[in-house]
Amino acid sequence: MKKTIFITIGTLILLIVVGVWGYLFLYGAPKNSGEVFTNFGLGGNTNVSNINPDSTVDIQTTTSNGARQKLKQLTTRPVAGATFIVGGIRYVEQGTGHVYDIDLTSGAESLMNGTTLPQTADAVFVKDGSYVAITAYTPSGNKTILQKLEKDQGGNIPAGVALPLGAREIYFGDSTSTLMYLLEESTGSSGYSYNLKKGTGTQVFKIALRDIHVLWGSTNYAYTTPTSLSTGQLYRVSGSDLQYVTKGGLGLTGSSYGNGLIITTTNSSGIISTALNKSGKAVELPLSVIPEKCAWGIKKKDTIYC
Repeated sequence: MKKTIFITIGTLILLIVVGVWGYLFLYGAPKNSGEVFTNFGLGGNTNVSNINPDSTVDIQTTTSNGARQKLKQLTTRPVAGATFIVGGIRYVEQGTGHVYDIDLTSGAESLMNGTTLPQTADAVFVKDGSYVAITAYTPSGNKTILQKLEKDQGGNIPAGVALPLGAREIYFGDSTSTLMYLLEESTGSSGYSYNLKKGTGTQVFKIALRDIHVLWGSTNYAYTTPTSLSTGQLYRVSGSDLQYVTKGGLGLTGSSYGNGLIITTTNSSGIISTALNKSGKAVELPLSVIPEKCAWGIKKKDTIYC
C-alpha cells in the first residue's frame, strides 16, 4: 500500500516538474500571476491583438486642424514600389510587374499597364510617375525594364527598354529625365547615367570596389556592404577617384540628404547615427537611421521619417 502511494506521489511530482519546465520553455517566466492564466487562454492579454486579415483597417488619426480621419487599406496586392500621381497613387505589383492606379477620392483601382515581368521584386518611379524601373530577380541576375507609362495614340503602352543585366542601385531622384544605375564588373564597379528622352547612357565613374552601395546626387558617394564583422568605409566618388569622407566603422551604412550625409555604425553600446553637413561638422543624432527603414520628406528635404 505504502509503495503504491509513494509511486503515485512521485509520478505527480514528476508531471508537475515537466509541466513547469514546458511552460517556461514556451512562454518564459511570467511577469505576474495573471499572465499564467492568460497564456493558457483563461484571461485577457493587453499585449496581443487578434487581427482579421480580411477586415478593413480602421486607424484613427488627426489632421493639422484637429479633424479626425481614418487610415484605410488601399490594396491587398503585394507592392514592389509606389509613387504619388495627380489625384492618386501608382504602384507596381510584386510577382507580375503589373502597374495599377488608385483614385484617392473614389478608391477605385485600375490597371495602367498589364505587361507581365515574372518574379518582379522592386520598382522605382520617376518623380511624376511617368517612368518606372521594374526589377525582377532571376537566376542569371537582376533584370530591370525601364518603362514609359504614357499611352500612345492607339491607347497602348510602348515596349520597355532593358537595362544591362545585373543593373542595381536604381535611382531617379528629383530628375524627370535621368536614371542612375550601378554595374559590377570583374575589376570593380561602374556608375552610369541614362537619359530617358534620348535613350543614351553615359559612364559617370569607374572604381576598383565591388559589393558597394551608392548615394546618388550632385556629389556621388559609395560605401561598402554593411557587416558587423569588418570595418566599413564611405567614400566621395569622382571619376575613378575615391576620397574618405569619415573614419570607418562596423556595420557602416550611409544616407544622403539636402545638406549632407548621415553615417550609421554599430558598437558595444548599440547603433549610432551621426549627421555630417557640407562643411564636415558632425552631430550625433537621437535616433538610429537605417536606410531601408527611413524616408526623407518631399517638401522638407532635411526632415527624416523612420
